[in-house]
Amino acid sequence: VFMGGPMSVNEPLPWIAQSCELIRAAVAADLPVLGHCLGGQLIAKALGGSITQNRVKEIGWGPVRVLDNAQAHGWFGGLRGFETFHWHGETFSIPPGAVRLLESDNCANQAYALGKVFGMQCHVEMTEEMIRQWCKDGAAEIAAAANSPAVQSPEVMQDGMAPKVAALNAVLKYTSFGRQIRATVQNRELAETMGVSTRKVDRITFFVGSGLAGIGGVAISLISGTNPTLGTTYIIPAFLVVVAGGLGQ
Repeated sequence: VFMGGPMSVNEPLPWIAQSCELIRAAVAADLPVLGHCLGGQLIAKALGGSITQNRVKEIGWGPVRVLDNAQAHGWFGGLRGFETFHWHGETFSIPPGAVRLLESDNCANQAYALGKVFGMQCHVEMTEEMIRQWCKDGAAEIAAAANSPAVQSPEVMQDGMAPKVAALNAVLKYTSFGRQIRATVQNRELAETMGVSTRKVDRITFFVGSGLAGIGGVAISLISGTNPTLGTTYIIPAFLVVVAGGLGQ
């Protein structure tokens, strides 16, 4: 699972190409790969998509619509849309062969799938504490983008967020997409219980990120800073999980 981050996948950072190699290796091995925000952009880039500026910056709560196609119905069941959390200024194109699953008024490409690969622009992994922390860490970015019609103030984002987070968690509970995430987290925990190495997946050993990553109530702190920092890689039967996090692109 590739989470968000404040950088752009178009920046000349050495770990971008290495991460794309890791993604392609996982796809070639028929492993499930999930990406949120920057993670979705990384996967799209690795699979032949492009990353460009979105027409507006999106920060805060907003609805997404589930598209009317077989793949979207397979991932989201009978769900036709839901309110989710956004924090990005860039957007991915749909990789060759993938199918678009979600859209919003301000960003046409909110999610895609290609086999066992699932990439999202929006954030469905949010908790109340994450929202509070992101509002603090991203205060300057929010202020700079205040004129965007899709950017909310910290007060608006946090007002009545408990039922919004609960509803978002329900999306993870009742869809095949959510079941995939829960299976990933459960297998990660199983791997730790079994003492499986958390440092090596064949010869691919790292992913770079900063800040705090949270998924399904499980949070993993990473070292913050401007230098590349080592994330956490777990190898478990049929799953490759790489966790990193922070504010999104």
